[in-house]
Amino acid sequence: MGNSFEHEEKNSATRVALRVVIANVDADCVAHLAVACKVLRDDARCVPCLMFGPSSKVWHARKDTPPDTLGVPGHADAIVAAVVTRHRPGRLKRLVLCPPAEAGGQVFTAPWSRGMQKDWSDATESDKKSDKKIRAVLPATLTFCADASSALFQAWVEPRATRLNENARTSGARGVIPVDKVEVSTLVTRGLHACTMVPRACSTAGLFTPNLTRLAVGGAASVSDDDVRVFFRACPALRALDICEASDDLTGKNWWSKESPDTQAQVPNLERLRFARCASLRGVNAFAPKLSDLAVTECPKFTSLEIDGGDGIVGPLPTMRHAVFGDFRPAEDYQGCVNVSRRFTLPAFEALSFIKRCAFLETVSIPASAVPEPGEGSTETARSRFIADWSDALRDRAGTLKVVCVQFPLSVFDLDALLANVAPSLPRLAELYFAVSTSPPGGENTGTEANAVANSLVAIVNMCPSLRKLTIVDPGPVCGPETTPRASARASLELTRGALLARCRLPASASPLAIDVTLDFHDEAAGVWLGTADSRERDGLEGINAWLEEDVRTR
Repeated sequence: MGNSFEHEEKNSATRVALRVVIANVDADCVAHLAVACKVLRDDARCVPCLMFGPSSKVWHARKDTPPDTLGVPGHADAIVAAVVTRHRPGRLKRLVLCPPAEAGGQVFTAPWSRGMQKDWSDATESDKKSDKKIRAVLPATLTFCADASSALFQAWVEPRATRLNENARTSGARGVIPVDKVEVSTLVTRGLHACTMVPRACSTAGLFTPNLTRLAVGGAASVSDDDVRVFFRACPALRALDICEASDDLTGKNWWSKESPDTQAQVPNLERLRFARCASLRGVNAFAPKLSDLAVTECPKFTSLEIDGGDGIVGPLPTMRHAVFGDFRPAEDYQGCVNVSRRFTLPAFEALSFIKRCAFLETVSIPASAVPEPGEGSTETARSRFIADWSDALRDRAGTLKVVCVQFPLSVFDLDALLANVAPSLPRLAELYFAVSTSPPGGENTGTEANAVANSLVAIVNMCPSLRKLTIVDPGPVCGPETTPRASARASLELTRGALLARCRLPASASPLAIDVTLDFHDEAAGVWLGTADSRERDGLEGINAWLEEDVRTR
């Protein structure tokens, strides 16, 4: 990146190298150079990218700094606005806001796995105390950045980077930031209760961003079927669409024609489609021959998947690699609810039919609702039906599966049986998440004895030579129809002991393996690693930059 304000003789190889380094460091370093170093001041003020990463001072304030006030600019707003203001006009092309991960990016360990019983809400609050100091920016700050940078064509805002004033009068103050620049290619604003940047087409016909390739919108936009239709028609190059917390008017109809509600949406370039917490979404009906990543989570009315990969809605989907369904909300959202009933997201028949169409599937998340109905006169239990039908569905994908998540509660022995029925070996499986049942059929507690659990876990690891992450999701001591709270607590403790024993029994020469017992599928436990519409980017800044660079290459 040359500096037009310098004489040609000053553009040495060293200066060119320094410019490359400056253009790829954290925005804080760029700001310090722009103020403190006269030699590199112009170069720092002209970098095309500003990335406020997890280590940025934007997200952390001194102890004596007043807390953020609703609707009032705070610590984070002041820093971001100052850095952008100092930047030379017309030079900023990419803006990334990426705060630290929740709980430091660590899997939240269930309190009973540490040998103590504790209420869910208390455990969660104590674990989040360190996150209370994380600061966030207002919608007005994002609007300022978009307006002040005339050349900006890529904006990526991760969860927890923004804060809303839901009681504000105008949509802009509530978090909707319209962008109508023709050059823009990426507008990603993810997370629950967060600000959202949207193409102007969301509300105004005739003004849109035809070059948009990646769009992620949050709850502030209240996306409806009409908005999705405008996105698809106005942005023919769209490759990725993520929608979180849509309005009740998002049902899956009218996505291509308002006159013909059931007409398939024609999105031949779409590669990724994700929905999260869309309460009224009932189905997806689209012609998407390049679709490789589909995630529909926390959508309780979702029942229909009609994806045409080129051979009709029942034909194979050779490009599909990631299929994620289920419920990834934190456990505190469900206090007093039954673990299984809260996770209804997709009927078994629809889920099984879709998975069988994906011959090269790498990631699959099976929702708890995907339990096959019993046949007439059948005496099979729900667990046996689940194991039989899903092992059959996954059998032809044993050689390609890398990540598997099972949200229907199974005992460790049931999981062992499921994987053994799929194939003698799953050579590429690297991550396994599953909801555990600590009350075996008949209420026999011998099924959760620590040594027996350890034996089954070791057998699972031996079947998966590439396994690096094994996460057991145990909702903890509850009172069910077959067990008492004391028996349930004892089973949970035995389960954790079994996980520790299994780790100790693995040979020292074995590859590193993380075995965790966690409370739910929320955030790092599975949501981030599997990929949902409301979760942060799995690979952090490195992954974000990789996506943005790919978008630049394909423009």
